[in-house]
Amino acid sequence: MANNTPGPWEATNSYTTIYGPLGGDSGDGCKTDYNDGWMVAEVQNYQSFVNGELTELGEGPRKANAQLIAAAPELLEAAKYMSEVAASCIAKGQVEKDGELCRSIDQAIEAIAKAEGRKDEST
Repeated sequence: MANNTPGPWEATNSYTTIYGPLGGDSGDGCKTDYNDGWMVAEVQNYQSFVNGELTELGEGPRKANAQLIAAAPELLEAAKYMSEVAASCIAKGQVEKDGELCRSIDQAIEAIAKAEGRKDEST
């Protein structure tokens, strides 16, 4: 299991920084003051070359990126829960073992392993 900063996370400061909850744990047991949270990520207005021209990342994509990052803890928990429920249904014979549900479980297991910083343990 990864030692990430527990959620929920929130995109603040015009969607440029993502923080854990006030008084939150860093993931390694260190808690912030009751009125502060750990910065988890920062979405800056970075530049890149596009067709040889220096171009900035627009405000819309920056906000969308920050919102996606902020939702990561909830998405991880949802993927874990869905995988457990689906695996239980397969074990009980309620779902075919070679169907789309099984393939989606495999994808979820791979994504969970990636999010937790480990290789897929099912292979």
